[in-house]
Amino acid sequence: IAGDVVGFTLSFTPNSPFAYDNEKDMVININAANESFAFYNNSDEYGYMYPVKFVITCKDTGNFTMTNDIDDNIVKIDNCENGEIVTLDCYNKIIISNLSHPSLYNDFNYNYPRFVSNENTNRNVFTVSLPCSITVTYSYPRKAGIIV
Repeated sequence: IAGDVVGFTLSFTPNSPFAYDNEKDMVININAANESFAFYNNSDEYGYMYPVKFVITCKDTGNFTMTNDIDDNIVKIDNCENGEIVTLDCYNKIIISNLSHPSLYNDFNYNYPRFVSNENTNRNVFTVSLPCSITVTYSYPRKAGIIV
C-alpha cells in the first residue's frame, strides 16, 4: 500500500498429525439381545479410531453393553429405557440422553466405543446386549495431505 509491502504472519496448529476423510454415517439395527455386527476400520493408521458420534436408540428397557471382540472393550450404560436416545460424543467425551436419566453419569462406565486396526485385522465385531438402533458418525484418519 502506497509503495510499501503489507503482510501478516500466520501460525497453524493442527489437532492431529493426520488428515481425515469426510464424515460418514452408518446405521445398525440390532433386533435381538446379544446380536452382533461388524465394522471395518479402513484407516491407514494402526491403533484405535474413535467415532465422532455414537447414537443409541434403545428398543427395550435394561442394561446396555457392547463388547468389541478384538480388544474386549466394553461400553456399558445401565438402566436404559425403551425409546431412550443416548448420544456419545466421543470427540469431546460427553454423554447425553433425551430422557430424564438422573443417574446417567453413574450408569456409564466411561469406555467410549472405538474401532481397532492392527497388522492382523481391521474387522471389529461388536456384540450388543439390548435391541436398539445405532447410528455411528465416523471419519477415517488418512496419512495424506490435504489441499486447502
